[in-house]
Amino acid sequence: MPISTRTSTTLLDPAAQPDNSGNAQQDVLPGYENTPDYSAETYHQPLVTYHLRATKTNTSHLVPFEPTASKSHPSYEIRYRSSTALPIFNRKGDISVSRTWLSSEASSTTVIARADFHDKGPLPYCPRARFTLDSPVEGNPATTIEMSSPNWKNWKFSYEAASYVWTLRDIPACIELSSADSYSDTAPPVIARFTYGKVGTKVLAGGEVGQLEVWRDALTESTVGREVVVLGCLVVVKYFVGLGRRYRNDGSGGSGAGALINPKGDERARKRGMGMF
Repeated sequence: MPISTRTSTTLLDPAAQPDNSGNAQQDVLPGYENTPDYSAETYHQPLVTYHLRATKTNTSHLVPFEPTASKSHPSYEIRYRSSTALPIFNRKGDISVSRTWLSSEASSTTVIARADFHDKGPLPYCPRARFTLDSPVEGNPATTIEMSSPNWKNWKFSYEAASYVWTLRDIPACIELSSADSYSDTAPPVIARFTYGKVGTKVLAGGEVGQLEVWRDALTESTVGREVVVLGCLVVVKYFVGLGRRYRNDGSGGSGAGALINPKGDERARKRGMGMF
């Protein structure tokens, strides 16, 4: 079950702090006639929630949770390179993504991104990936993001001079995106979270793989920023599938490591056409 809250920093209570000024009366600030109206829901409620659904072998769709949300947030079609296709004979990316905007008149679909895993980079060796994202504004340059997993578990990347990290969590099995530039002792707020469904990536055609929740943040203010989140999430999910780690949340209470499926069973299931990859 998705966690509908995000981590927030704990503020210190001013009343509990010692008065070192020598004159507490002088430190009292004047009252304001009109104080700003801050809404907690704006901070804690997701900006958009996507459902990742498997439609057929090597194809899935990421769609907004609410039908009305599709007017402001697009849906995406994701195609994965077949595990039997050799790259030398298949020029498609490991992951290809198309964007679909829905309107009252018609819908338009455009291929916007491709992602590839690669082994080019400095030593020591670690898993790496690169995705190129076309701008939704015609004429603007494409965005290229380099991702890496130094510990073979969590994935880091940089965007507009800021660093971010996708972190794998155990209970429930999910991956969380947060800032890697936090200088506080407290955990930084969660920017996005993908929570695996009951069956996870072993779901049959038409079933839900999981949910992606995206919160308001400097990264998610623009369409390009939100699509950087989407592409990064897809890369990490695909990476774990490639390792044979098919996470799920079946209610058994097991951790992420306990939610894995036997690789031999994966191979038999793949031959029967089961699963999204």
